[in-house]
Amino acid sequence: MRLSMFLVLIGLTVSACTSSTEGDEPAVDVVDVTESDAASMEDAAATDTYVEPKLPEIAEGWTQVEPGGDTICSRGSKYFFMVRKGSVNKIVIDFMGGGACWNSTTCSFAESIFNENLDAFDGMEGDVNLPGIYDSTEESNPFKDWYHVFIPYCTGDIHWGNSEVDYGADAGVIHHKGAVNAQAVMDWISENFSSPEKIFVTGCSAGAYGSIGWAPRIIQQFPESKVYQMGDSGVGVITDNFFQESFPQWNAWTIIPDWIESLNLPEEELYKLSLNELYIRIAQFYPDYLFSQFTTAFDKTQVFYYQAMGGGSEEEWASQMQAGLEKTRDEASNFRSFIAQGNQHCIVPYSEFFTKETEGMTVSDWVADMVDEQPVENIDCGDNCQ
Repeated sequence: MRLSMFLVLIGLTVSACTSSTEGDEPAVDVVDVTESDAASMEDAAATDTYVEPKLPEIAEGWTQVEPGGDTICSRGSKYFFMVRKGSVNKIVIDFMGGGACWNSTTCSFAESIFNENLDAFDGMEGDVNLPGIYDSTEESNPFKDWYHVFIPYCTGDIHWGNSEVDYGADAGVIHHKGAVNAQAVMDWISENFSSPEKIFVTGCSAGAYGSIGWAPRIIQQFPESKVYQMGDSGVGVITDNFFQESFPQWNAWTIIPDWIESLNLPEEELYKLSLNELYIRIAQFYPDYLFSQFTTAFDKTQVFYYQAMGGGSEEEWASQMQAGLEKTRDEASNFRSFIAQGNQHCIVPYSEFFTKETEGMTVSDWVADMVDEQPVENIDCGDNCQ
């Protein structure tokens, strides 16, 4: 499969929509032992209780996994996900972007507004090196040795849905089964890993929503792991009625972590929540974990979808983005944001992850500080955002 096609899909294919925008266990001797692992081994030696971390038995490079069961893409084609073998007991869980649809109009646009199937990924296995956080040759990449679990997206529901909707003659039946597909991936991770040292949960565009929606479940699933979340280019600037239109179609209620009291709400109250409120309430419930978002100041694709929902100008989007992130920072002390100049959409799957710099900080260094437990500051392009 061509590298360019892979990058278009993981970064959310929007050029067709916005022509005026820019552009059980391998041999244990391959597992690096960290200082904390070594200390655990030493402490446990006397009692013989230490158990080597369980890691998946997979080949080098990328492996395609078909979970089967109830997993499905929007038009009924098969669902699969990809795993790249690492050498340390750490995982990147990466939710793919790819648009969304929520009514007969948006769903009738099909492939031009969201990914309907995974045909372009089928057969992508082996030693395929990719840019951004996937680049295993880049020394400054904090994730070059980590296992990568890439969760493709083909359901038009930001990885939150569990429904089947007939949108009529123009759009037909859409299987909004993003939550079902993602849960199958989580089940596979549970079966193949034990106590990962660190987990970085991310995703660009629609995948950014997947990352914050699923982060609480990942934290609950691996209570002994250090979990970090970063939503890439999905800040949740939406119109007032968007959730009222999309949530019922997707049956997205099941993704809400209802063990968090402030989110255990009647459906009509969930309609009123903003993404900022979701971040705030999750972050407040998990004060020992770091949650974060990256965006450019005038993200062309986020502006496009805001306008597709019925929203206004680029300036209106930018103003609401700034206000929303400020509110989240003010109310959740364990939330960080990085607002970079320009209008690029998505950063983690691209080489700009290492080169895009704001206030003297590259995104890769900012994320490296995060997963290395170093102080992480809020970054804002301020008066130099164009």
